[in-house]
This record gives sequence, C-alpha cells and structure tokens, in this order.
Amino acid sequence: MDKVLNIWLSQQCRILLGAVHAVVLTGPPGEGPHDQAIYWPDEGRDHTTLSRVAQLALRNQKAVVKTRNSIIETTSEPLDAMACPLFLGNQLLGVVAIEMTHRSEPMQ
Repeated sequence: MDKVLNIWLSQQCRILLGAVHAVVLTGPPGEGPHDQAIYWPDEGRDHTTLSRVAQLALRNQKAVVKTRNSIIETTSEPLDAMACPLFLGNQLLGVVAIEMTHRSEPMQ
C-alpha cells in the first residue's frame, strides 16, 4: 500500500502547480493511529508545520486550509497548507497534506 500511496502522492503534487512538499499519514483503516508517513519529495525537509495541519484534519475529519502558513526561506514567498482526510468507504484511512505557494481563496 505504501508504494501505491507514494506514487499517488507524487502524481498529485505534480498536477498541483506550486506544490512544495506533502505528506500522507496512514494507519489501520477506521482504527488508527494514522502515524505512518509518506513524504514528497523524499529529501530531508522539516515537515513539522505540515504535520500539524494534517493532524488537525485527522482530528476534525474534515478539510483544513491554513493561508500563509509559512514561507519559502530562500524567497520569502508565502505558502498555504491544505489537508484533507482520506476515506475508504466510511472508514478513515488517513490524511493528505500539501504545502503550496499562496493562492486566492477561490483557487484554494
């Protein structure tokens, strides 16, 4: 399942222009804990802020958007973080969270 999620996450981030990094947290469907992490890109990066947004979406079991959540250090460009729970049928499978360049509310 990790390989499928890794490919899926990579494809989503390529489709979504401005994606900087992302994480999928999974675990046993409907049970949790959802603490198995798959990162994109694989390179070492601080995922602390993105993981907090993901945890919030998991707890609330609904999408979360944090506008201007952080910045790209080299350019100071603002980043938005979005997280959405993943369901398989009625069971919570995990969450996907993506940090991307800032965009207007309708674009979010």
